[in-house]
Amino acid sequence: MKTLIDGGPRLARVAFWGLLALLAWAPLPLGSNSPWSWNLLTLIAGILLVIWALAVVSDPRLSRLAGRRLLVPSVLYGLVVLWGLLQSSALTPSAWHNPIWAEAAAVLGHPLTGAVSVDPAVSHDGALRLLAYGAVFWMAAQFGRGREDGRTILWCIVMVCVGYALYGLLVFSSGNRTILGYAKWAFENDLTATFVARSAWGVYAGIGLLTALALLIDRIGRNFGKQPGLAALTDSASPALYALVFASALLGTTLMLSHSRGALGATALGILAMFAALLARAGHRRRPIAMALIAVVLAGLAAMEISGGQLLGRILASADQGLADPGFGRGAIHATAGRAIEAAPFTGHGLDSFRQVVYRYRTENLVTSWVRIDKAHSVYLELIAELGYIGFALLMAALAWILGRVALGLARRRRDLVFPSLVLGSAVLVGVHNLVDFSIQMPAIAVAWSALLGVGYAQSWGTDQVLGNRRCLRVTAVSDSRR
Repeated sequence: MKTLIDGGPRLARVAFWGLLALLAWAPLPLGSNSPWSWNLLTLIAGILLVIWALAVVSDPRLSRLAGRRLLVPSVLYGLVVLWGLLQSSALTPSAWHNPIWAEAAAVLGHPLTGAVSVDPAVSHDGALRLLAYGAVFWMAAQFGRGREDGRTILWCIVMVCVGYALYGLLVFSSGNRTILGYAKWAFENDLTATFVARSAWGVYAGIGLLTALALLIDRIGRNFGKQPGLAALTDSASPALYALVFASALLGTTLMLSHSRGALGATALGILAMFAALLARAGHRRRPIAMALIAVVLAGLAAMEISGGQLLGRILASADQGLADPGFGRGAIHATAGRAIEAAPFTGHGLDSFRQVVYRYRTENLVTSWVRIDKAHSVYLELIAELGYIGFALLMAALAWILGRVALGLARRRRDLVFPSLVLGSAVLVGVHNLVDFSIQMPAIAVAWSALLGVGYAQSWGTDQVLGNRRCLRVTAVSDSRR
């Protein structure tokens, strides 16, 4: 299978390089967490998907992963997007509309066109962002079906993370007073790179760290198979191997300097999950993987000793206070989300509307603890409050299908185990962290994870399971030639 790096149809190469550029751009404007930047991201993702579709129309063989392999998660995810759009429209029955519309009509003295969402505009934007993440997943699945193109996407994620880590380290070492020239207004003592929140950078760096470790293990495994032994491995090491070691050390250091307890803990669990998946299927290659795990643990302890003093202090403090201490207000926010869920368990209050909903169901404790609240500090609770139980279940079913297929691919395949192992490890990282935070709601993080999911999902299918269309083309060509 010819890689798009080496050549291929022009439209396909434009879409591929455009996807890599999108991954590089997304973290720059403060994680793309503002209306203009996420709308631009959505627009670019849509344009790239159209370019890819045009390329497939001109040459159907460019569709590397058959559409039927993507049918179930696409339908489930599409239903979630459709529900988000319906929440922002007046097409739903009036009985489903949020009570706030009737209350507003009574105050104004004239009827209003209601909707399920308390803020249809933000729900509409939220649905479009979901579409953008779906587009990135789809393209990554198509391009990532080729092993080398899949590795190129992973390398892109690592290099982008390293670039932003270097910027963050430079700013941190020079006083940590600005973000892209703007005066820092939060987390002045923490490394955040181009993100505002320390936890957001921590998770983004964690994703980059997992990806760098996966590529490092992949390269070690291939070299170790040719020349067993640590000395032989060192002698035959390529510059890429040393680059990955540097990337892992840098990203691990900046993760420590973010001082995010949640990001550090979730990343550690993700690394352990990835190595556990690899060791379970490594066979005779368990030795280099086990050695790599030991090296990662020792390097992590060394980094904690050198640059993790403040982080260790926060971890020890949290052991005394708990993550939901009254001063932080997370427990009060979760209780508010629970009341919002009870008020609209099936319809929800509208995608991306929690920032408006929270003030309707708040308590006095929450008001005094926070000046401005726009997140539930638990993505799961927030999604249930916004989408309702049914919409949330559809979204989780789509993710469960993808991850289940990846796990099945890990159990069946004999080579390139790093792809499914990386996805499972990153799923643990993202899934655990967002139990008590909202990192995946940063568009830059969501885009990077969508790309990882797409590559891992594509690589979970065997060769004989994805070449049906191509074989049909070959059979048709042979039949036509015989006629």
